[in-house]
This record gives sequence, C-alpha cells and structure tokens, in this order.
Amino acid sequence: FIPMLSSEWQNLQDPSKDAEDPNEGKFLYDGKFVANPKASGSWSVISQVAKIEEFDPAAKATIGRAPFQKITLQEDGFTQDSRWIWSGDVLLDMDQNVAHKITPKTIANTDYLFIEAGGFGAKNPAGWKTQFIVLKRN
Repeated sequence: FIPMLSSEWQNLQDPSKDAEDPNEGKFLYDGKFVANPKASGSWSVISQVAKIEEFDPAAKATIGRAPFQKITLQEDGFTQDSRWIWSGDVLLDMDQNVAHKITPKTIANTDYLFIEAGGFGAKNPAGWKTQFIVLKRN
C-alpha cells in the first residue's frame, strides 16, 4: 500500500503553494487484480502524443523515451517484467512507485493502448500534463 504518483496527484500540485497533504491524490493499489479484456494482450510502442485525441494512425510516428518497447499485459495482472503489474485501467511501475493510467481504444478496426508517459513531480508547473505512449496490439 505504497502511495504512488499519478495524474490525479499531479493535478493537485502547485509549486507556488505548500501541499496540505503530500499524499492526497496518490494512487493506492489494494493488491487485487481487476480484469480488463480490452487491455490484456501483447502491445508494441508505435508513437507518443500530448493528448489521446491528437493521435492519427496515418501520421508520421513520433516516439519519445518509452520505458519499454513492448509489453504483455497478462490476464493475471502480471507482465513479462516483474517491475510492471497492472489492474483495470492502471499500469503500475513498482520501481518508481508511479501509477500510469491506461486507455484502450479501437480506431479504424485496429486496437491501440494509450499509457500515460509519467514524469510526475512536485516541481512541474501548475497545469502540467503528461504525454501518452501509444501502443498497437501485436
């Protein structure tokens, strides 16, 4: 039950103010796996976008620094890498204590997975938003 940085936590940050509760908004994983059939499976990184709505499958891909090039979200909540587990709509980085929201979408009959890129931190300016890593189902 380690509090993990998340986009919800990041949205509460304002470097010009002292936080009343530094753990407010952090993700707390309860250790229970919640299935998400739309997210499970093998995926490969193909792009990175500032917002999910900006992704265009026909556009030239821009790939930032992704923590992996491929990932398999197994049906039991594990991945091929013991540092990463997942449940429902969250991919958990157990080394960095970061919860990345995942959003599966089908566009033109192709399955894509959007994962928050992270970079959460108290020194980010107010209103800062993470980018999204775009993966395509293998």
